[in-house]
Amino acid sequence: MDLGIKGRRALILGGSKGIGFRCAELLAAEGADITLAARDGSRLAAAARAISAQAPDRRIEVSSVDIASEDGFQRICSLDSVFDILLIMMARPREIALDALNRADYGEAILAYGANATMIAHHFLGGMIERRFGRIVSVLGTSAKAPDSSHIVSNAARTSHVAAMASLARNVAAQGVTSNCVLAGPTATPTLRKNWERRAEDLGLSYFAYEAQRLERTPAARLGQPSEIAALCAFLCSEHAAFVTGQSIVVDGGAHASLF
Repeated sequence: MDLGIKGRRALILGGSKGIGFRCAELLAAEGADITLAARDGSRLAAAARAISAQAPDRRIEVSSVDIASEDGFQRICSLDSVFDILLIMMARPREIALDALNRADYGEAILAYGANATMIAHHFLGGMIERRFGRIVSVLGTSAKAPDSSHIVSNAARTSHVAAMASLARNVAAQGVTSNCVLAGPTATPTLRKNWERRAEDLGLSYFAYEAQRLERTPAARLGQPSEIAALCAFLCSEHAAFVTGQSIVVDGGAHASLF
C-alpha cells in the first residue's frame, strides 16, 4: 500500500532505537524526509546512517535533545515548524514510591513528560493546519488505559497526555489534522529488557523466569516486535487514515480484556 506521504516531513521524538527507529525506517521507505530526535548523539548518528543506507534519496537529519528537559523542549520548538508528521515515543519518568511521593517531584515529572510532549505537539500544530495535512501519533504503554499500581507517576503523565491529544484531535479534525495514540503492550526493545532485568533481580528471578511470568498474561504468548507497533503508526501517518482521529489503539497481543 502506498501511504501517500512521499515528500512529507516527519519529526520522530525518540527515533534512535526501538519502535521509533522502526517508524523512521518505514516512513523513509514511503518517501518521507526524516528528522530524528533523541538524547544519545552517537546512537542518533548510527540510526541516521542505517536509514540513509535504505533510503538514500531521502533527507535524514538528527537533533540530540532530551525533551524532558527545559533546554531540550526549547530546542525542539526552535526547529522550523514545517513538519507534516509528528511521532512521539513517550518516555517514562522516574518512578516515585508511594511512601516517598511529594508534590514537587510529582509536579516536575508531569511537566517534564506529559506536558512537554503535549506542548511540542501544540507547537507544530499551526503549520499542519495551514497546510491542511497533519498526523500526530503518540506511542505509550498500555498503563495509560489500564493503570499499573506500581507506576503512579508514569500513569498520571501518560494518561494526561492521552486526554490532551484526544481533545486536540477534535479541535483540528476539520483542518485535515489527526491525532491518535498507540498503546503498546510489552515489546521487545532494549528499554523493556533493561526494565525487566531490574525487576527480575529485585524478585530474585532469572530474566527468562520473569519474562515467562509476564507472558502468562498475554494471549499471544510472546512479546510484541517494534516493527509491529511501527506498522500501525505508519498507517496512522498515511493519507488513508484521515478519518481515524482522537483514538487510543491498544496493541498488546490481546492482554487487555475489554470490548472497547
